[in-house]
Amino acid sequence: MTLAAVAMTAGLSVAPAQAASPASAKADAAAAPSCITAWVKKGTLTQTGYGRNDCSSQKRYKIVWAFGADSACVTVKKGQTLKHKIPIAPRRFDGVKSC
Repeated sequence: MTLAAVAMTAGLSVAPAQAASPASAKADAAAAPSCITAWVKKGTLTQTGYGRNDCSSQKRYKIVWAFGADSACVTVKKGQTLKHKIPIAPRRFDGVKSC
């Protein structure tokens, strides 16, 4: 099982061990393609953001949250779903972004 698959299955973040360059910072701000479907499920104490890759090829994207850290940037294969679980307050689900 790949690290990305483990992260998707367990809802864990895997942060890269390198500093972001200006070019990667610009890529982080890119909108995800419309073939990636994003949604959130809220529980009493936690919420989980999802991003399903309905594109024709693999894509790199992350779950984006307001008022805190986003998920790690992960390569997601066609038909797979990335998920990221966090405490419900004070965070807000802001969708997915390409990275």
